[in-house]
Amino acid sequence: MQRSQLLLRQPFKALYLLYFYFVLLLVKLPFWILTSLPRSWRPRPSWTVFRTVFLQTMDAVMEAMVTTSTYTMLRVDPQKFAKSAETNGLVWVEPTPELIVGDIKEYATKNGVTPTRVAGYWYGDRSSPLPEEKIIYELHGGAFVFGDASPVSYLGNAGLCKEMLRHNQQFSKAFQIEYRLSQGPPLPYENPFPAALIDAVAGYHYLVKVMGYKPSEHPLNGGVGWWWSRHQLNWGSSHFGPESSVTTNRRSDFIGPFFGGYPIRAMLGALPPSEADTNAWLSPASKYLRKPSGWFNGFPPSFLIVGEAEMLRDSNRTLRERMAVDMGERLTYLEVPGATHIFLSFTWHEPERTEGFNKVAKWLSATM
Repeated sequence: MQRSQLLLRQPFKALYLLYFYFVLLLVKLPFWILTSLPRSWRPRPSWTVFRTVFLQTMDAVMEAMVTTSTYTMLRVDPQKFAKSAETNGLVWVEPTPELIVGDIKEYATKNGVTPTRVAGYWYGDRSSPLPEEKIIYELHGGAFVFGDASPVSYLGNAGLCKEMLRHNQQFSKAFQIEYRLSQGPPLPYENPFPAALIDAVAGYHYLVKVMGYKPSEHPLNGGVGWWWSRHQLNWGSSHFGPESSVTTNRRSDFIGPFFGGYPIRAMLGALPPSEADTNAWLSPASKYLRKPSGWFNGFPPSFLIVGEAEMLRDSNRTLRERMAVDMGERLTYLEVPGATHIFLSFTWHEPERTEGFNKVAKWLSATM
């Protein structure tokens, strides 16, 4: 039996995690604190000792979670959550098979993915839509393999919605769709691509056709004020290499464990591995894609916010270049020095977090 499969079973999983946290607390943490005292030894000289050690700890915990698949335990089951409170913002979104066409329908057929009812969560004011009211529609992070949209999310997704509403008072409410997560080897395959995309479309349909928010300018703009997505932009290997941010920013980010291949294995399902580099739906920033121009024609005004210290920085820069060709001044790009991946989700990531929220708020006020 392979090591990855062995550590999914008890008592091996429990023994591994016990050993991991013992070493983390008694060996690694003291070592990281000592080696972070000199500024020149930190990933960024401007970082505090706390941030340096905290990021190293997050990275190690992520590695243990991926190795043992314990991250699946962090997802909040909507069925159970629905029984926890009378006013928790949970709603059920019906599937929209009639909207699944073209390439997405073909991929769904290949992977055996069918539309299904999923949960969604409201944040903020839960009253009925007002005329011309705009809302935030968010797709939570997690590399399509973990995380959830619930108000008690362990990954900061709930806090992000609340902060967006606090910084942008022209919006009174936000909505997150509980899209299906992918799962793959060493676990059984579940919900490969395009399950999450199908659910995201259903969520948009729910907002426009069921709730009555009016789209304008573009199907993903107007009544639904902002489509917020924080997922990986290049699932393949086109941005790997010794000079790439995947390598140079390895010590300043915490998502390294997810570059081991698990998310893309889970996403691909029955699709060949080459799709990771050649499928624009999966990797719009892949350098191996042909004729990338024209993909973003007709896109609404967009704000791309990136952490300078994150491993996906170069992928985001490639995406910026491709979007700018088609969108021109309708694209706003912000790369925040010293910021990691999804830094807006972390209350400790200051002052970068507040700077990012303020820049996004200013852009939204001028755009919406």
